[in-house]
Amino acid sequence: MEKEFGFARQLFDDGLYELAAEQFKDFANKYPSDGNADDALFLAGEAYFKAENFDHAFKAYKELEIVYPQSPKLAGGRFRLAQCQVHQKNFEAAGELFGRVPALHPESEFAPKALLHSGKAFRKSGNKDKALNAFFKLITEHGNVSEKFEAHLEIVEIYIESRQFAEAISHTDGIFRTYGADLNDPRIYVLRAQVFQMLGQDDEALSIYTKLTQQFPGTMEAQRANLYLGSLYERMGDYDKALKYFNTVIANSNAITLLNKARLKKGDILFALSEYGQALANYEKVDSDDKQTKIETKFKIAKIHGLLGNYPSASQLFTELVSMRQPALEDSSSLSEFIERAHFELVEMFVKQGLAKKALDTIENFHGYYSESPRYPLMLFRKAEIIEKHLRQPNRAIRVYDAFLERFPFSAKVDEVQLGIARCYEKLAEYRLAVHEYENYLTRFPAAERFDWVKNRRNTIAETLNLENARGFDKITHLFSRLTDEVEEVNWTYESAKLHYEAKEFEEAIQQFKETLRKSANSVPKDELYFYLGNAYFKLDKKETLLKEAKSSPAYSDSAAISLRFLVSNWPDSPFAEDGYLLLTKIKLDTLSSSANKKETALREAFLEWQNKFSKAEHTDFVLIQLANQIMKSSAPDDSTRFSEALSYYRRIVNDFPDSPFFEEAHFKGAMALSFLGADSTAKKKLESFVHSYSNSHHKPRALMLLAKIERRNGNLDAAIKYLESIQSDYFYSPLAEQARYELGDIHFSRGEYQSALDKYELDTGLAEKKPGSDGAARVKRAKAYEELGDLTSALDNYISFIRENPSHEALSEAKLAVARIARKQKDLSFAKEYYESIAEHAASSQQKYAAETALGDIYFERDLYSEARQHYLTAVTLASDPASERYPSSQSIRCRYKLKQFSAADSDVKVFKRKYDDSEEEEGQFLLDKAHAYMDEKNFELAEKTFKKLKGDFKNTTFAARGEFGLGAVYLITNHTEDALKILTNIPGKYPDSEVTPLSYFNLGDFYYKSQQVENAIGAFKQVLDHPQVGEYHQKAMRYLIKCYNDVQMWDSAIAYAREYLESYPHADDSFSKRIDIAKSLMNLKEYDRAIERFRRLKLSADAETEAEIQFYLAKSYQEMGDFERAASEFLKVKYLTKPTKLPWHVTALFEAADSLLRLGKTAQAKTILRRIIDEEGTGSNFGRFAKQKLDNLEKVNSAVDLN
Repeated sequence: MEKEFGFARQLFDDGLYELAAEQFKDFANKYPSDGNADDALFLAGEAYFKAENFDHAFKAYKELEIVYPQSPKLAGGRFRLAQCQVHQKNFEAAGELFGRVPALHPESEFAPKALLHSGKAFRKSGNKDKALNAFFKLITEHGNVSEKFEAHLEIVEIYIESRQFAEAISHTDGIFRTYGADLNDPRIYVLRAQVFQMLGQDDEALSIYTKLTQQFPGTMEAQRANLYLGSLYERMGDYDKALKYFNTVIANSNAITLLNKARLKKGDILFALSEYGQALANYEKVDSDDKQTKIETKFKIAKIHGLLGNYPSASQLFTELVSMRQPALEDSSSLSEFIERAHFELVEMFVKQGLAKKALDTIENFHGYYSESPRYPLMLFRKAEIIEKHLRQPNRAIRVYDAFLERFPFSAKVDEVQLGIARCYEKLAEYRLAVHEYENYLTRFPAAERFDWVKNRRNTIAETLNLENARGFDKITHLFSRLTDEVEEVNWTYESAKLHYEAKEFEEAIQQFKETLRKSANSVPKDELYFYLGNAYFKLDKKETLLKEAKSSPAYSDSAAISLRFLVSNWPDSPFAEDGYLLLTKIKLDTLSSSANKKETALREAFLEWQNKFSKAEHTDFVLIQLANQIMKSSAPDDSTRFSEALSYYRRIVNDFPDSPFFEEAHFKGAMALSFLGADSTAKKKLESFVHSYSNSHHKPRALMLLAKIERRNGNLDAAIKYLESIQSDYFYSPLAEQARYELGDIHFSRGEYQSALDKYELDTGLAEKKPGSDGAARVKRAKAYEELGDLTSALDNYISFIRENPSHEALSEAKLAVARIARKQKDLSFAKEYYESIAEHAASSQQKYAAETALGDIYFERDLYSEARQHYLTAVTLASDPASERYPSSQSIRCRYKLKQFSAADSDVKVFKRKYDDSEEEEGQFLLDKAHAYMDEKNFELAEKTFKKLKGDFKNTTFAARGEFGLGAVYLITNHTEDALKILTNIPGKYPDSEVTPLSYFNLGDFYYKSQQVENAIGAFKQVLDHPQVGEYHQKAMRYLIKCYNDVQMWDSAIAYAREYLESYPHADDSFSKRIDIAKSLMNLKEYDRAIERFRRLKLSADAETEAEIQFYLAKSYQEMGDFERAASEFLKVKYLTKPTKLPWHVTALFEAADSLLRLGKTAQAKTILRRIIDEEGTGSNFGRFAKQKLDNLEKVNSAVDLN
């Protein structure tokens, strides 16, 4: 037997694990009663485990558990069972199996390790609650084991992942308190900095990371800090500093994960700087087994290959990504996002290589997996475009475009789809159908971005292409050719040319016009001939551009200009001269389209020349509309002179050219110019008239938007909403609809309709490229709406996300102020203070610094730190923009002086304040009240009484009179004039029922009754405080008293109910922790011991030295009360041995209770030992020592009596 076991062991030691495992299993099966049988089963599991055969290993350990339940190897075997599940990625099961180890083997060395790994496994499974329970259990039930600190770190990481930032900061503070000067682990500093980084507190994060790199150089955490420093500077836009830190990580770190992240980050910066070659080099060095990293890196490498024109390589990489699509990636939405995007990129790569069919195959694959994706309409649209433009199959493309319109009739792409249909008919040379579809576009989508282009296209087709049957014209031209030789009086060549011109056969027309010029120019009017020739060249240019999708031909346009210039130079009085000059102007403007200044100059010159040359000036409207539009387009928003000039041109068109094709446009834009000039009333009338008269106009949506803005400016919000809703519903495909949506959100916000505002701000169109709200301003608006609705959690989330994502945004300090403001509302003053300090130090705006300094003053004032508060108020005064802004911090600084008992200086400041502000009665009353209270604090009751009487007399019929009367009552209570005091205090509620002094009076009555041991009367008074609408800050104080009262009368349920309500109302109050202890103690008193014990264990995690001992004491007391004296004795002794010394005698009291529990168990000797220790430590002269000696003597007498018997 020994040889067989030894043989298996030798195989194991030589690394032949599979063989060793079989030998160990054979041994255990053959010799089940042998002393080594359980060892053999355990080692079989170990061998399989080392061979990474986790399924067989699990079976071996499980067999050990079943066959040898008393084996000393069982703790390790059960630990391995859980580890097998981890390696098989069954994390939930692993967490449960790890949890069995401390339950079944609480004293084993594996117990704390198992709890740590249980939490980690549950965390990987996504079950954060179970993970936290495991980590908390490890911390509370095990002493100074190394796993305890790891558990603390895991807890902080979970809080960070869950965006529970206040809890994360609180827990890190607890770690620093617990470990104190012994804390020398840089990981906790990294985590703390991460919290600040995620909160957008970049300066604090930078400071911690920088100190960490200096304090712990060469450590993994220092390199991680360098990585985070680089990320922070990248977000701030300081790429040079970011690259410096990423390069530091790359040069010094051996950790592959950090290296990969640094290279990715460096690559991202180089990519942003268009340094594609260097970016590619960094991405290609990333070597990771992590699925997220691999996919992200591959995507970026493929993207760069595409940008560098290496389309085959890009296609190959994107194809590999596409092959990894769902359901394989159902566990990660971010990975699925990359795969989805890879489909789009792959389509473009195939298109660029001329592989349109492969592109379409990719689109079909996309349809199979992502037909419900918000991106699917974009892909369907792209399919139609590829069929139209690359396969050149317009008939097929039309079918896809039609399918799009049928499936997505309210998509923001519908206007572009309609345009695609018209294009396809044009490509099929079905020009009449093309014109019909273009007209459909113009009718259905008047707000579309390409409206003007489509209108020009439709007109060009109509003007340059013969849409009728040309056979009749062929017969006429054949007839002309026969008559040319028979009738000499008519120039049949010229007449034929004009017929070709009318039939839009411009090439033939030009040839015949030129032939007429060569052979018989004198027989036709030359001005007319040159006009037709120039016009034919002009239209031929447009036709060629249309049919060949090319730019305008300089040859044709130059030929047109030569003929037309000859016309206007030689026959200035010709009836064709003005038309010729119009065409010359259009040709010139086409050449100047990219230069606004040159175009405006040319238009002004043309306008002056027109006025001089042509008395009738029939086409002046063309120049006027062009000039006015150019002026409007290029003017500064406040340039009233230019707007007035443009307005004069629009008015001239409306007044002088009623039949102008530009009449409608001039009508609208004249009203727009009036609006820009601030003439809202006139503009409104013009716009209303326009909307009524031109209900189908392309300009109607913009007219409605202008009307909405005018109505909003003038406070007519209902009218503005009506116009904006019309835009949003009728022109949903237009960017104007998005603008209208945000305008509606702003209006609802201004009216206090915050939910309606949120509905508008957060509406999703479902199309990525038109999806609104990606800018910082939109997130701030959402945050404000949430804040006003009282959803402070969502508000904070939006504000903090904005701060983190927009480190250079102009609204950054405003958002930080909002975060601090919310933190103050939640009574989380430390959190608020950090934000205010950041603003006070870094904000660019003095107004924001003023707000921060004022708020800091208030925070210190609320904490009774009046000297510090006064310094902040005085700083705020220096930052104030005007005397009105100075007023509040100035008055508060005076109040601080009274609070600091600086009476003389405060009185002098009051005189200055009264001279500066004539209407300072409110502040004067407050100063007098503060002065009276300061005398009370000094126990100068004579001056306090005198001041309260002055307050009552000088401020009759005000709240200060009530406060003065209340102050007198308080003075009389303190000076034992009880009857007078109670008379005043009981009269105040009837005399001032709505005053804030009434709840204060009830509070003082409650205080008096409580101290007089009239607890029931006290409860009644404190409830009156809570019920009063002006309760204010006394709500919190009254609740504290009620909790105390119900505890005193042992009404534990009521005590718990009020304590819970207190914690809901004031979760960040200074005494919130003690209230949580009160709840646990009340549960113990209600005999709900299990719940009490669980609460005490949780509370220990956040306890300081003083409260840790108290909590441990009551935890032990719970076991004692439930009759588990063995556990009680152990837990009481933990107070002495595992908690730090305290002001209150928790340690010695716990020793007494431990001795008592041991006595109840009959363990008298151990109890005596503890009592002797108390005597030795406290001395027989102390109360504790005397009581311990008395108890010990009694025990000795009992023992002596027993011995005698």
